[in-house]
Parts: sequence; structure tokens; C-alpha cells
Amino acid sequence: MKRVMRVGLVAIAAVITSAVAGVVVLSGGDVAFAWRVISHGESSTNDLHWKGHVTVAAGDPRSWPGTDRCNDVQRAAGGDLDSVLLAGGATQLVVIRDGQLVCQWAAPGHSIDELRPAFSISKTITALLLSRAVAAGQMSWDDPITKWIPELGDRDSRFARITLADLVDMRSGIEFQVVTRFPWFNQGAPRVYYASDLQSATIQDPRISSAPGVFTYNDWAPNLLGIAYQRATGNLMAGPGATALWADIGAQKPAWWLVDGHGFPWHESGFVATAPDFARVGELLLDDPNSDFAHRSAVALHTPVVSDESGAPPGYGSVPMGYGNGLWILHDTAHPAYAALGYHGQVMVVDPSTDTVVVRLGDSGYENVTSEPQIAAELERWAREM
Repeated sequence: MKRVMRVGLVAIAAVITSAVAGVVVLSGGDVAFAWRVISHGESSTNDLHWKGHVTVAAGDPRSWPGTDRCNDVQRAAGGDLDSVLLAGGATQLVVIRDGQLVCQWAAPGHSIDELRPAFSISKTITALLLSRAVAAGQMSWDDPITKWIPELGDRDSRFARITLADLVDMRSGIEFQVVTRFPWFNQGAPRVYYASDLQSATIQDPRISSAPGVFTYNDWAPNLLGIAYQRATGNLMAGPGATALWADIGAQKPAWWLVDGHGFPWHESGFVATAPDFARVGELLLDDPNSDFAHRSAVALHTPVVSDESGAPPGYGSVPMGYGNGLWILHDTAHPAYAALGYHGQVMVVDPSTDTVVVRLGDSGYENVTSEPQIAAELERWAREM
């Protein structure tokens, strides 16, 4: 019996040793990264509590003008907001029309001024800050990424063909796995989201799968843009540029930008703010049509419905959408609208045809109800029917 037990323990030890060795290899030797993948698993709206952050100050806070007219929104939604929104996991809703506050709502246990993670709406913030640097003459959309990150060209000369515009429009040709499967550790999404040193990983890990031009939703791209921005301006995106933006739009509350242990921001998913202040970002598309950001976004309104390399829809829901300048484009009606979409139900819709901005933030676990594109299409309908 003792011999059998010893053999069994040896076998178990061998399996554990092999598993640990496999994890170490697949994680590139970054055990801390591997532990975060194992311990946290799927991303969550609570991740802002364990990730580090820097604060973006609200330098010139201004309240939204207007009065609460939530009845107009409820008529478009077909019911009271509690019954319509709570079932889908919504936590906040803000509706702005003609630059005036129409409605703001918060779920029980939440407040309208609560800091909420943007997830991929952060990509829109990244595109906006990059546009401001371009407008200031600090960089150009035609710059090859290797102008600012020559280390990429040292690894693969094809990186020199990728411009900043290719990256912000998600057409760089860099491969990325949006949906991750076992064994996780060596795949794109967790490599970005749980990185120990995101800047180093962003320089070392991306690989090219095709020439620029094909749409591939990609979390490496915003972080490559963040490194380029840092080298062009001398500051991280979470620094003076973000503070100036937050003051210029009149944000009422300080924001956060989640950062890794080296202080480098998660440009693809790390911005944290309140629903009313996210609405101010959307309002820029309507109020400042001559800005570089609004101009490039307006051009994106005419982008075709995106597909992957096989020609199939990219898998973000049944709503036909284009993509450009850090924004999705809703092509489900005769009048396209902008949508910024973040995981776990973070949605901002900007509808130029009705001069309306709708921000709906959500919580983990909504996915069994609907998808972000479907939420965006519904909010677009509300804007048209209000």
C-alpha cells in the first residue's frame, strides 16, 4: 500500500511539475502575469480595484445645462427605465440632446457620479488624445510606427509599412486573438490585459499576419499608439494631455487611467470616468466639427461594414458596423451613427442626425441578455424616437 501511495504521489508531483513548467513557458517566464490570469480569470468591472491608477484632474468642471426629461426617454424605450435597464445589467444612463441634459439615471446601489471602467471606450479616448497631438504638429497620421518605435522594425521590417492611421483604424495587419481559449497564457487578450510590463510586451510580442488594410480588432494597436504618443510628446497619455482634455471639455469629476506596475496605461481598456463625463467626450463629435478628431471620425462614417480575413462578420453581434478612428459606425439605418463599445456593457452612441449623445454603462454578467452592438442599436433607436 505504501509503495502504491508513493508511486501515486510521485505521479501527481510529476503532473504538477509539468503543468507549472508549461505555464512558465507559455507565459514567457512571467509568473506574476500567469498568476493574474489564473486568479482573476475573466475580466470584470471590479478590476479597477486591484489595478493601479493615476488620476486625471477635472480642471474646469461645468455642469450640463438643461432639465431632467426622462419621460421622453421612457416613451422611446417603451417602459420605465428601471424595468428596461436593470434586466440588462445597466448601472448608469445619460442622454444629451442639442447640448442639453435630457435624462440621467442610476441603478440602485450606484450613483450617476460613480467612476466606472470604460473598457474599450478607452480606445476612443486614445484616438482623441492622439488627434490632439497630430493637430499640435507633434506627430502625423502618416508616420510609420517605426518612426517612433524603431525596435519593431529591428524585429520585422514589415512594421515600417504600418502607419499611425492604420493602427487607430484597426487595419494594421497585426494579428490578435479576441476570443481566448486554453491555454490562455500565450494569447493576445490576456497578454495585454494582465501584463506585468505592458510597454515591453507591446514592443516585443505583436506579430504581423498580413499587409495593412484588413480589419482586425486589436488590443496591441492602442498601446503601440500610446508608446508613439509618449515618444513624440515626452509624456504618457495619462499625463498632461489627458488633464488638458479633461479641463477643455469641462469634466465634472476626476477620471482614472489604470496603469501597470511601471505606470504605463492600459490604452485599450484602462480609462475610468463617470457617465456624464463620457457624454462630454461624445459631444466633441457634435460641437467641434473642425477638429482633427471630428474630421477623421466623420470620414469613418462612410467606412464599409467590416469583416475578418475570410469575409465573415467579425463576431461582435448581428448589427452591421464599420470601424474607424477608435469608433464603431452603426450602419443599421440610412443615417450612420457613432458607437464606442466596451466590454461588460459600456456603450456610448453619438447620433449626428438628432444631435444626441447616449451613454449607457453596465456591469459584469449582462452578456446573456444582449451584446454591445445590439445595445448600441437600441440606444440609437431611442435617439431617433425621442
